[in-house]
Amino acid sequence: MASTFDIALVIFAILSSGYIAYLWLDNAETADKADLRGEPELSYLFDHGVLQHASGTTAQFCPLEAGFHEWSDLHHNVSGRFAMFPDKPPSTPQGQLIVPATDPKIHTLIRITWEKHLCRVVVLDPNDMGVDLRSEAEVTLTRLRSTVSVPLWHTDHANRLLWYNDAYHELFNACHPGQAIETQRLFPSDFSNATHRLSLRDRTTGVKDWYAVTHSQSRSINCYQATCITTLVRAEEAQRNFVQTLTKTFAQLSIGLAIFDRKSQLVLFNPALIDLTGLGAQFLSARPTIQTFFDKLREARKIPEPKDYATWRTTVSELISAAYDGRYEEIWSLESGQTFRVKGRPHPDGATAFLIEDISAQVSLTRTFRAELEQGQAMLDTLDDAIVVFSSSG
Repeated sequence: MASTFDIALVIFAILSSGYIAYLWLDNAETADKADLRGEPELSYLFDHGVLQHASGTTAQFCPLEAGFHEWSDLHHNVSGRFAMFPDKPPSTPQGQLIVPATDPKIHTLIRITWEKHLCRVVVLDPNDMGVDLRSEAEVTLTRLRSTVSVPLWHTDHANRLLWYNDAYHELFNACHPGQAIETQRLFPSDFSNATHRLSLRDRTTGVKDWYAVTHSQSRSINCYQATCITTLVRAEEAQRNFVQTLTKTFAQLSIGLAIFDRKSQLVLFNPALIDLTGLGAQFLSARPTIQTFFDKLREARKIPEPKDYATWRTTVSELISAAYDGRYEEIWSLESGQTFRVKGRPHPDGATAFLIEDISAQVSLTRTFRAELEQGQAMLDTLDDAIVVFSSSG
């Protein structure tokens, strides 16, 4: 049986532990209250990208609910005013980032500090925080300007220039030397398309370059990007000139030419094709398919007539297949007395070309010469004398 002293010792230990726990909880509560009192007026606290706490004044800046909203919700609301605000929480173990406002007239800054999975976003007025944040924001903005070689710039709804990078500034100086960058826009901003082609001439070299200007809008901010596509434009011009040269060359040929692309549509023909087939330019310009093209030839009786339509379709299918392999070459003897030599040849990128040549004169000459030879041979065969003929070469 325990003594009175032992019982008293146990009761004393229990009371002491309870008092120590009370003091610890009271100090923790006091520390939490002190931490909240020292909390910035406008701040958000994220844990693994989920909002855990927002100060009371955030409702005036961007109202978000703790436990419900995430980092993407804050980014969606502030990216229009702070273009450099990251779309995801920083992934490095710890650090700090100062994000300036897109409009240089607005002095508000956003400070992002993080450690592991915790990230705090604080909206600050640099006028009350000293010059350190200003200089850090300028360093961050300068770093962004120097790393992007493509001209970037932002304007407001009134087309006033809000922000631009170094590439835009260099291009402006090359096209408008000696002028202030605020006096005029480098590119017009009145187009509605997402991408627009525009040209600029370098005043120092006289060279004209082409740019693809991409436009996007974030709230009231117009964001532009200009990508140099001079090489692409020159390649397209060279291709057009090459096609025009080919067209002029084909126009002088007496052989009808029809080129079909990989989709079996007519993409190129010459005037000789119209003269030989009798197909109208309007029909050919409508880009008919190979099957429609040969159907039209059959209607115009410019192709040998088969016994029945089923045989005709089979013949055309075999003709097209042979042309794809470069094996098709036939002589067409028409009811009108004309004779066509038709060849099918494959071309790069799945294209197919058909060449139609009128060889009626050659066939007629060959037949006449052959008839004269047969007639002369028949006359020699009627003679009783033995005759032998040697050529000029002996």
